[in-house]
Amino acid sequence: MKTLLRTAGAALTGLLVILLVANAYLMLARNDGTAFEPKARAIAAAMFFAAFGAYALSVVISGKGFGVIRDSISVVLLFAAGLVLGANLLTATAYAPVKRTMADLRAIGLAVDAYAIDHLAYPNAKSLDELAQKLQPYMRDMPRVDGWGFPLRYETGGTAQKPAYFIGSPGKHGKWEHSTLAQYSNRKNTSSDEDILFSNGNFVTYR
Repeated sequence: MKTLLRTAGAALTGLLVILLVANAYLMLARNDGTAFEPKARAIAAAMFFAAFGAYALSVVISGKGFGVIRDSISVVLLFAAGLVLGANLLTATAYAPVKRTMADLRAIGLAVDAYAIDHLAYPNAKSLDELAQKLQPYMRDMPRVDGWGFPLRYETGGTAQKPAYFIGSPGKHGKWEHSTLAQYSNRKNTSSDEDILFSNGNFVTYR
């Protein structure tokens, strides 16, 4: 009876390990750089540590006579850890174009601001090549495309008292949500499909 109870206890804790790691993997795999991602990563990490605790408990319960159970749990843990690491890698890869695009938009914005300080106006350019030429003293190699390979967009607007410039990316889908960049309102995007916009030193839409 004692042996049966130890075997059952080890099996149940082993099942707990599998469930915890599987949930941690699903928590990470369903995110693509969304606003929920930091919280999801924290929850997944807690589940992973709980899984190792459950594994240690299974070793204590099973004892030396049940090495097969411990070995089986070890194999499951290693496999699940690989899945979790793979999910992390996929998430980081998916979010990389967003980070690159936001960095490029900010860099262009800084160059536009520097131009405005010297010329008392934002550069008036009808194309990215024209903008790049005007920004040459402030930015040597201005990016023309975003992290997904779609052309960036530059516009000026505002009023005489409050002029504005806009630099944007159509996001992962490559389609603009509005006909002009001045039409966007402040928001935090929830996916890579949404447009990213930088204006007058700040992000209007961002991830």
